[in-house]
Amino acid sequence: MWPGPLRWPPEIVPTGSEGYGEFDGGQAAGDRGALAAKRGAPEDVFGNFGDGADLIVGAANGEPVTVLDALEAESGRLSGVTLHQMLALRKRRYMHGDFDDIRHVSWFLSPANRGAFH
Repeated sequence: MWPGPLRWPPEIVPTGSEGYGEFDGGQAAGDRGALAAKRGAPEDVFGNFGDGADLIVGAANGEPVTVLDALEAESGRLSGVTLHQMLALRKRRYMHGDFDDIRHVSWFLSPANRGAFH
């Protein structure tokens, strides 16, 4: 027989007053400001890699749509870049070879890119 609900000793249960910050709707106070200070334009991604880069694209709902839009819009700035992606949710032009310097590698075909497979 199960002895009942699990009880944590009070000395290890965070209450929000031991350096965790105030709790506000699932985010600690100050997190929003720190995140906003780091946020940039999608085009800023070009400063993080160079020619011949292998870029890993987030899977499914983690797919960075605005960043991928920027890569396609500024594809002339790219040289030999490979996008590795698993479970793409959206059809993209780079999947079909529309850009000379963007290569798409799918690690798991989805309805969005199955037609581009050959």
